[in-house]
Amino acid sequence: MAQAIWDPAAECGDPADEAAEIAARLPAQLAHVQATSPFYRELWAAAGVDATAVRTLDDLRRLPFTEKDDLRRSQDADPPFGGTRGVPLERIARVQCTGGTTGVPMRIAFGKGDLDWLDDVAARATACAGGGPGDLLLQCMNYSMYVGGVTDHMGFERAGLAVLPYGVGNSVRLIELVAAMATPWVLYSTPAYALRLAQVARDEGVDPRALRMTRGIFSGEGGLQVPGFRAAIESAWGCVARDVYGLSETGVMAAECDHLTGLHLITRGHFATELVDPATGEPVAPVDGAVGELVFTNLGREASYLVRYRSHDLVRIHADPCPCGRTGLRFTMVGRGDDMFIVRGVNVFPLGVQDVLYGMRPALTGEFRILLEGAPPIDYAPRILVERGDDPGDDLADRVARAIQARLNFTPAVEIVPAESLPRAERKSKRLYRIYAGEVPE
Repeated sequence: MAQAIWDPAAECGDPADEAAEIAARLPAQLAHVQATSPFYRELWAAAGVDATAVRTLDDLRRLPFTEKDDLRRSQDADPPFGGTRGVPLERIARVQCTGGTTGVPMRIAFGKGDLDWLDDVAARATACAGGGPGDLLLQCMNYSMYVGGVTDHMGFERAGLAVLPYGVGNSVRLIELVAAMATPWVLYSTPAYALRLAQVARDEGVDPRALRMTRGIFSGEGGLQVPGFRAAIESAWGCVARDVYGLSETGVMAAECDHLTGLHLITRGHFATELVDPATGEPVAPVDGAVGELVFTNLGREASYLVRYRSHDLVRIHADPCPCGRTGLRFTMVGRGDDMFIVRGVNVFPLGVQDVLYGMRPALTGEFRILLEGAPPIDYAPRILVERGDDPGDDLADRVARAIQARLNFTPAVEIVPAESLPRAERKSKRLYRIYAGEVPE
């Protein structure tokens, strides 16, 4: 693999310098938002705050949070972009949408001036994850409206990679294409799709390791934060697997380096980032081991801008130095706040359940679905469908339930189902279904 492009000036340095950079850029961004956004003017007026007085990250905390549902309601009331369009339509260059399984996707407008920083941050993430000039990348994310498609594609090109825009679906044809190319390559997809693609290759009589995938760069779900999931991908393909993190609303924001010390936030100059207590919204000091929710504010975006946008992603901070030299915020994922559910006072994340189940392979395949059939409060044992692996034991369900209880402090109702009976995702995997809210399992 070729040497990756890396801009140390954008990813290393004294945190005090980054604070000064935020203070230099934030007032102009907030002035633009104040002048062009009915949504934010109303939000700030209702809170009785003056955004024009904000100068520093500490000042920024006086402004109210922004929630996705608030933006969605604004778009419903004033389609297509709601009260955060920011520039006239003739200056909008790209429109993409958030993911999701229900409702109308939220639209995200990128002004012509926004695409440069979007590609810049994605290129930093690519370099951090080990990709660069000389790499041939198969882009297997969904190009249909969503940011993981064309937007991430352009970031790979900015980083110097040659990109084959394959998209999702028709996995047999992809295996045939890769075999015919007979060259080393890099995969960009969800982690779940990497395992799905390996199984397709085996079904076609092809050893995945013979196909010469050297590296996988993965996004869209937190699977690589589960050691067993990462190991399964690397073993199946004989490759290196690295994680990148982002939101539809922001684009790529963080990536792992080859030292595997967590996800490096590589957005310096483009975002002000906060860590807050998800329950109270109060600041959390980013010391080693601290857990909090990431909150993001743009520092130079023209359209669909975000001010104190709650990600609902809970992370654990790593403050020890990384040998790669990057000095920005570094973290591992704890779980999506949107996916968290509470069982008799215990916070549960699907990512934690996945970690337990992958630790029990090969007795299990690792595939599962959580079905919440009754509305909160959840004072019952949540039902979890778990695929059997090579363990024929009649007591497998009891052993799985005990393992989950020991690690996660709640007891589920485990139902063992046959191997390969749960659908494999080519797009983002969905593990949690709120049956009481009308969500229907695949």
